[in-house]
Amino acid sequence: MKGQQNGDVFTEFVSHDSIPAVVDGAAMAQATASPKKKLLTLEQEFNQLFGGDSGRDNKKISSFLRTCRMSPNEAIRSSLWQALCEGLDKSPGQMYQETVGEIFGHERHLDITLPAFVDHELTTHYFLNEQGLQCAKRIICVIAYTEPDITYSPALFPLTCLCLHYMAEEDAFNAIYGLLHSKMGHISQTKLAYQATGLVIRDLTKRFVKSAHSFIERNTKQVDVVFEGWLWWLLRDLPFSYMLRVIDCYLFEGRKVLYRAALAVLHLFQKHAARDGAISTSAAVQAAISQFCRDIKNIVTVEKFLKTAFGIRGLKRKDINKLYVKHDMFLKSKVHLRVGSSHGLVKAKSSESLGPMRANKSFIGPPMPIHEINSTILSHDEWLPCNRKLGRSRSVGRIALADAKTNVLTLEQLQTIWSWLPYRMTVYQPELLFSTEEHGTSLITLYQKIENKGAVILVIKTEKDEVFGAYCSNDWSERIQYEKRLTYFGTGETFLFTLVPEVEKIEWVGLKKPPEEISNTGYMFQAGDRTMLTIGGGDGEGIQLDENLFQGRTERCNTFENEPLCEDGDFHCKVVEVFGFS
Repeated sequence: MKGQQNGDVFTEFVSHDSIPAVVDGAAMAQATASPKKKLLTLEQEFNQLFGGDSGRDNKKISSFLRTCRMSPNEAIRSSLWQALCEGLDKSPGQMYQETVGEIFGHERHLDITLPAFVDHELTTHYFLNEQGLQCAKRIICVIAYTEPDITYSPALFPLTCLCLHYMAEEDAFNAIYGLLHSKMGHISQTKLAYQATGLVIRDLTKRFVKSAHSFIERNTKQVDVVFEGWLWWLLRDLPFSYMLRVIDCYLFEGRKVLYRAALAVLHLFQKHAARDGAISTSAAVQAAISQFCRDIKNIVTVEKFLKTAFGIRGLKRKDINKLYVKHDMFLKSKVHLRVGSSHGLVKAKSSESLGPMRANKSFIGPPMPIHEINSTILSHDEWLPCNRKLGRSRSVGRIALADAKTNVLTLEQLQTIWSWLPYRMTVYQPELLFSTEEHGTSLITLYQKIENKGAVILVIKTEKDEVFGAYCSNDWSERIQYEKRLTYFGTGETFLFTLVPEVEKIEWVGLKKPPEEISNTGYMFQAGDRTMLTIGGGDGEGIQLDENLFQGRTERCNTFENEPLCEDGDFHCKVVEVFGFS
């Protein structure tokens, strides 16, 4: 097969210096006959199951995958995975090569950064070498380009890396493409969808592994938090040989295999941990489960682990799907994507004076492009979505966040902000509309530069080098529609954030509470006049700037229920920047 070295099951993308110890250890532990006899037996059974023209026997294939003693370097695994993926949807034509050409041109050897839908805590690439790692990144970026609806998918990157251990680049892409389009829901593709899977695991544990659920309840009050990292147990923490056996079955049977494996982890963990005493926090429970997974080869064999997983009786796909739909609908019902004028415009309370103001007259000159830094995660839509019929797509290349002009933000900070934005906004490039270092320190000038530009990002750097700001969903020209009254406007997409010293996105309170629990002061998003600019209101201002863009205040407010964004609450501005979208 193309991409593989002669006489080796692994592709050229694998670091052959690091994998032998894992392979040899797994093979020795699992071998029950001579390697030659074992290999022939597996080959013969594989050929019987997949080589005939009379159709496949799904029950026999399922039994084979669950019980065969196959080590990571088993010669048939490459052919097996290809065969298992044959039944999945195929990408049209030469989709992969054409899209790679559109995105990268002839520059195939760039150090590629990953889209924001990749979770930076789950970027393990197993035994891939540098060539393989760049290949995995290239595949993920093509996925981001062709599948713009994906906003969060922690499984995508590790699964891509696993495929590249046994497949050529284009074959690996086609496998991932098929999993994404599978009717069995192999891969979750949004944050809500992934959160729903955690709640499914919680409920399945309560029903099928009651002792483990009781153990978790006894040791932490934040039960749901423990289950949020269930995918990490399997794709990051399990030994390579154990994980591969799970993936063998997963490629054929879908996500229910991962649920079974997670339940097996919890069942075995509870039996092992019960004698070790109480664990006081959800973080400690999560850490203990992860450590158990890393040590599992010293506790049970992979055969015992799989027997536990597939020995759970009464766990049916239709029941799993019902649970998933229930939790997915519940989570979606809690999210208010947009709060428009239908909620009414709330007149601002009279604001307390910011006190004596003085202008900042220091000018450092025009901002320069931020420096390139090494970063793993890049905003999801640095890869602009294209029409899936590539003949009609635009060859637009990458959105270069690194080209943005700013004297405040690092590339990593800008990428972080981009990952927080509403999805539709991430397809645009940042454009510096206003900077106190270039345009002066007048609030009126700021308004003139940003009005009629749509949504903007406000960034403030204080004299103590704290960095925070807000995403403002509505055009600031709306402030002049209400005569001389200071009136709030905007939507629930508006959010506050801090970057230094802490990194945090602070969303509208309406995303956490039902509408009946939100007072009128919970809708105070944006307001401004000639004397002040305010974001967030109600018993305080989330951010308020004076007419000279020098003195400001940040307080807890009802709209965001935030803590003050800087240490003292009152602050002096060192730099104020506002970014638009182009």
